[in-house]
Amino acid sequence: MLDEVGTPSLDGDGRFVVDDSDKADWCGRKLAKIMARQAEVRELAAERIKAITRWRDGQLVALESNARFFEELLARYHEDVLADDPRAKTISLPSGDHRARKQPDYWDFDDARFIEWAKEPAPEFVRTTEEVDRAAAKKRLVPVDRELDREPGLAIDPQTGEVVEGVYVSGAGVRFSFVPKGVSK
Repeated sequence: MLDEVGTPSLDGDGRFVVDDSDKADWCGRKLAKIMARQAEVRELAAERIKAITRWRDGQLVALESNARFFEELLARYHEDVLADDPRAKTISLPSGDHRARKQPDYWDFDDARFIEWAKEPAPEFVRTTEEVDRAAAKKRLVPVDRELDREPGLAIDPQTGEVVEGVYVSGAGVRFSFVPKGVSK
């Protein structure tokens, strides 16, 4: 801005100085334009990001469906190989390794029933807060073998031979995965 004589108002370092309301208003208008432009940039970026996100999500849905299809094919193939050779936990292919790993069984405790059972034959399974010590129980108890005439999912205390009340064991099965060579996930 120029002063009354037509020269800009500058400080000792040669920078513009706001020293009256006209100059302050001029700065305010400049700042308002900058802020409006910032809002436009943010709005445009948000629209583009939204569009790209929709595109990305659509692409990934289709790719996930295709990936599941091929994962299922490989898992069925690996199940067949395991049926012939139970030690074939990893199948090495030129495109990568297909792995089969046994998952831990899932133990579902009915705490009240289990505690009632464990108080006498296995008090070490019950914490003083009357909470099931799942780790200790899993170490000692054995899931009922599916081939026995008993109901699958039950657990037996091998020390007493007794069927344990309040716990149900469901086999987790085998998890299959594919690790491509030279591609990081």
